[in-house]
Amino acid sequence: MKKKFLLNFFAFFSDRDNVLITDENGCKIGLSRMIFSLTDTSNYFVAKTSKNKNVISSMFLLVTLFFLTGFLYAQQPSCNLSGPLIGYFDSGGGNTISINSDVYNTGPKTTYSWKIDKNVPGATIVSGEGTSRIQVKAGTKGGSFAIKLTVTNPDLNGGSSKSSTCTKSVTVSRNLNYK
Repeated sequence: MKKKFLLNFFAFFSDRDNVLITDENGCKIGLSRMIFSLTDTSNYFVAKTSKNKNVISSMFLLVTLFFLTGFLYAQQPSCNLSGPLIGYFDSGGGNTISINSDVYNTGPKTTYSWKIDKNVPGATIVSGEGTSRIQVKAGTKGGSFAIKLTVTNPDLNGGSSKSSTCTKSVTVSRNLNYK
């Protein structure tokens, strides 16, 4: 069975007009639509292919290449940050804000690098560095800061890595409900 299938598989790409069809256990095995001829050569039939064969082989190659490139090369990740837009400051460092990231096209060794930019209130990362979710203390004074996440997918074959960056701004103000 395997030998006959491989013969048919290779014939699928090498001969665009005729394909070897094998008759095994009453089943005809082929890779495309066929118009069968009556030429019989010891359990093998030669069949004329339809005009759709070129389209089928091209689609097969395209799909195969699509799947192989997804496994062989680093893919460009994409990210989105979610969490509150407002934090509250106090002398103890402010309230704790949870920032979550939705990251797509991650790989087995994806890295997460968090940074706080334009940090007027003095916000600090409390926990979660290197993960897809962090906890941030809002700070000790009013203003705003930007959370920046850089997601990197290293290439497993030693090629160049792919990265993506996303940011989220948080405004820090006095909590009027805090006593």
